[in-house]
Amino acid sequence: MRNILYVILFLNLLHAGVFDFQTIDEAKKAFEQKNYALSSKLFGEVSSEDKRKFYNQGNAYYKAGQFDKAIESYQKAKGINEEARRLYNIGNTYFRKDDMANAIKNYESALKVEPNDKDTKRNLEIAKRKQQQKNRDDKNKKQDKPKDENKNKNENKKEENKNSQGTPKEPNKENLNRTKLDKLLKELEKKKIPTLMYQYNKDDNGKIGEQYEKPW
Repeated sequence: MRNILYVILFLNLLHAGVFDFQTIDEAKKAFEQKNYALSSKLFGEVSSEDKRKFYNQGNAYYKAGQFDKAIESYQKAKGINEEARRLYNIGNTYFRKDDMANAIKNYESALKVEPNDKDTKRNLEIAKRKQQQKNRDDKNKKQDKPKDENKNKNENKKEENKNSQGTPKEPNKENLNRTKLDKLLKELEKKKIPTLMYQYNKDDNGKIGEQYEKPW
């Protein structure tokens, strides 16, 4: 974007005192030396309420990056002969503030005064493109917001379920051993394992022979 500030020099202010002339000259020199903070301060010290003073102070504020103060000074300058320039500079200031709606409004107002101004037309076109892009971005954000909310709800629900279930406790070793033992005993009962018994063998004479083991 081309930022063109049209500085109006007004060394012949009517009703201006000697000190005003001196202050204006100092403000002009400070502006040319790019000491914009000092320039805006000096323009503010001029006692005359001539609207051109506010216009030039607005330019100094703009160059100093103090955009809100620049707009305030430009608005006080309403009614100057260079009305299209004033509106153009207000548009540029809003552009720098990323306020495309007000930038467009002031560019369009400036074109009503000077319909053929190329710089204003160019800046208006750029501001409109930026506003359209901003509108698209805002629309996409609104569409993405419900998705993010649902995602957060699902994550919170999972976390709640996890907390409600609690951390799985380690099984008690004593209970585990008892369970295994009960299971083993039940299996043994089903198999009916025979008990070993001792029997005595008698010979034909009725004499007790040697003992031996025999499964049941």
